[in-house]
Amino acid sequence: MNEQRIIDVTLPLSPQHQIEYFKDKSILFRVDIKNSRISPKQCLMTLSNMRLKAEVQGVTPELLKEYMTGNFVVETTNLAKITANVIFGYKYQEMPYTDVQNDFSLEDYAHFIVDNQEMIEQWCNLIKSIPLYLAMSATKFLDEETLELLRQELPKVEGRLPAIGANLSQVLALPEFLVMFNTDDDLKNLMSQSYYPYYFDEQVYGGEKLISFLASENHKTDFAVLSTVAMQFLKEKELK
Repeated sequence: MNEQRIIDVTLPLSPQHQIEYFKDKSILFRVDIKNSRISPKQCLMTLSNMRLKAEVQGVTPELLKEYMTGNFVVETTNLAKITANVIFGYKYQEMPYTDVQNDFSLEDYAHFIVDNQEMIEQWCNLIKSIPLYLAMSATKFLDEETLELLRQELPKVEGRLPAIGANLSQVLALPEFLVMFNTDDDLKNLMSQSYYPYYFDEQVYGGEKLISFLASENHKTDFAVLSTVAMQFLKEKELK
């Protein structure tokens, strides 16, 4: 098997690097944000628009916040894991993705969490609702009439939240993330969670729905665990 090509670049890409990318879409670009000629937000938008697979170097709090709140999907090898570490650091005071520990310093994590607690709390609240979303997506357990009844009864958080962007999909796509994040208490309180129509029902992730990222090969374990949650969900509603 051929090793993946890794190319060190700044943005915008030079014409030569663009040609190389269009010839070989498997290339991983190691992007130097600090020395790029465009802003961090423009760097992320460039990666999204060109659908570049990238490892981002020089991650700053400004860049991470743009990643977490921006309305564009960015495929990176490290920003989703750094975001996940922020969320786990806030909720559990631990960081499970140790392979990116050199990409964002402990001091950066600490300051970012303190400075963005309200934003991170909104991420945590939405993620706690993902098992509810998966249960309602388990159509073999729930008929359309029941689903519609539940959609009407459940508390809703309407519209797009400025704190949560399209890269929610990339964080949730990390293998084992949901199983690690949701505690037994979270799962027992499934019916008390809110439903987020914008994030759950709309095609706001690069033209895809959220379920397409969750129903991937990476999430076999998650679905095995959360199928049990779906059954509990039915039992609590006394549906058969």
